[in-house]
Amino acid sequence: MDSWTLRQLRALVLSDLNNFIPKDYFEQNMESLCLNNSFKSNGYLSFEYQWGYLAGKLGHKLYFNPPTNLSPRQVAASEVLMNLGMLASAEVSLSACEQIQTKALEKDIPDGNAGNVAIQLRTDSIPKLQENIRGALEQYLLHLPHHETRPYTSLLVISEEQNSVQTTPHQQTTDDIFDIKPNFYGIGINLNALWRRVMKGKNGR
Repeated sequence: MDSWTLRQLRALVLSDLNNFIPKDYFEQNMESLCLNNSFKSNGYLSFEYQWGYLAGKLGHKLYFNPPTNLSPRQVAASEVLMNLGMLASAEVSLSACEQIQTKALEKDIPDGNAGNVAIQLRTDSIPKLQENIRGALEQYLLHLPHHETRPYTSLLVISEEQNSVQTTPHQQTTDDIFDIKPNFYGIGINLNALWRRVMKGKNGR
């Protein structure tokens, strides 16, 4: 999915939901969602991870427990926001896990299951989230005037690259691992802790 078009879609649904977004909601500083400086592009990844968490949480709340004055268009927008948030978190998790896997390979040590999680995110979780976005977007666009839909219809098309994603056999895990598992908002454990362990050296001790 085109990242620039997705950013425009973010802005549109947030505009639709503006009256239901708490003041300074997306300006919160959530240290637990910030990747340390050892990750490449850590500033961008931390911003996206936090945005994804907050967007997913807000969208989920508005969609499944909508206020009585939420319009049909806003209900549809909240479903799109929820899925955009989860996709952002999953994409950050993928990037972080790939970096951890690469560093572990360089040091010839266990990657804490990061490689397996990266495969699952790349071949299963992210494609499913993209499909969820298409489904939610189809409903959302029904509420928009025709001229407003044009920038976003391209997101409904599955690209050849997305269509060619193949499930890769999972790597064998070792006894000496951190068990990382994808969850609703991304990764279930602290990625910084796993990175620090990988950076310690060959034995991780």
